[in-house]
Amino acid sequence: MRRSTGGQLRFVSPPLSRPDIYCEGLPWLMEARDNRSLFVLTWGWLLPLEPQQATTSPSSLGTTTPAISIDGHTASDSSSSSSSSSLTKCPTTNRLLMYSGWPPRLHKVVCPADPDSREYTVHVYSEEWLGSNGKISELQGPGRSPALLLDFVAREPGEAAASWLEISKSRSALRSQLRLLPESEGLNGSLRDCQHRCPELGACIASSLWCDGRIHCPSGFDEADCASGTRLLGWLSGGAWLLLAAVAGILAACACLFAVLVGRSKARAKRLEYEESTKKPRRAPTEETLLGPGS
Repeated sequence: MRRSTGGQLRFVSPPLSRPDIYCEGLPWLMEARDNRSLFVLTWGWLLPLEPQQATTSPSSLGTTTPAISIDGHTASDSSSSSSSSSLTKCPTTNRLLMYSGWPPRLHKVVCPADPDSREYTVHVYSEEWLGSNGKISELQGPGRSPALLLDFVAREPGEAAASWLEISKSRSALRSQLRLLPESEGLNGSLRDCQHRCPELGACIASSLWCDGRIHCPSGFDEADCASGTRLLGWLSGGAWLLLAAVAGILAACACLFAVLVGRSKARAKRLEYEESTKKPRRAPTEETLLGPGS
């Protein structure tokens, strides 16, 4: 289970590392916090949830997908409207299943593609973000937070990847959702809306994800205008910041102690110099002083 502002997941079959071995066959649960929603970006293309629905491969392939049965999931044949009669099926028997809601129910089925295949991106939102028929759903009432369950069903060697974000609606999008009139923009109009957003998603993201050295918005908008220094500081995690603060505190304490010791040393040297300059010269002993006045 993961509850944070965002992250990345990578599924590999067969597993290569010990953590992957321990988590093999187990789904990943991502749960939003503070009434936020979830957005997942993965690579591949969507397959139908029902056997009767058609499955279309990426548009660049220009083909359709014949029936494949994986754990009760069937992708049926479909006829192409183009003159081409060639058919191309999902090139792998692996599937990335996404469940949503409480109790979890199947939300999306993805035929995974290489994460480097940027042209085959799939955007998935938790169900409360977008309702049925593409309409924005009503505000989520009290209850459990939005969640997505990702299950990588591996039937052959392969991999899949996904990145996810906690998102929230901007003030303007929320007013549009409630069918309210737009607010008049005043001096603080931009401050009332979210300052860190993914414009292509129409969503706000956490400030901790902004200029942290990792791309979170699909377009890379969160890293587009970041200076090198800001990006470098963003690479430091919370523990690194604590360590850096502790080291800075120790160095500051050592510098103060050194300054005190140097100051005391200089003061002592000045005092000795002053005492030497004001001290009266001593008279050298003579025969009279040694014998005394009565001798």
